[in-house]
Amino acid sequence: MTLEDLLNTLIQRGWKPFGKRDKLYAVEDGIYIFGRIASDWNTYDLRQITSKESWLWQFVCENKMIKKLWDNFKYFYNSRDNKSTLRYYEDRYKYWLLESSLKDESELEDFLLQSIKVWNED
Repeated sequence: MTLEDLLNTLIQRGWKPFGKRDKLYAVEDGIYIFGRIASDWNTYDLRQITSKESWLWQFVCENKMIKKLWDNFKYFYNSRDNKSTLRYYEDRYKYWLLESSLKDESELEDFLLQSIKVWNED
């Protein structure tokens, strides 16, 4: 899967990049071109796509599209049945924002492809 495929799939599943109902049209020289019609294009670089304003990480975390790492889970104690229950910890977008901001530009695309799950993968 390419990053372009990943972004388009997220859009199809309801992600609105930067709060707009735009589709990813093209990628040219590291610039991602979004828009509904050719005269209404918005361009962003990969760093902007992973920013808080793009709503990428918020959408991915709310929809449980993070590839399952132990860091994304938290145990909760249920007093009714005296068991610890493994639950998805949804408010992790801040963690992923920070992780992506710390990545070098050369590692960012691979990081997104390795971190975001859009299919039922194991």
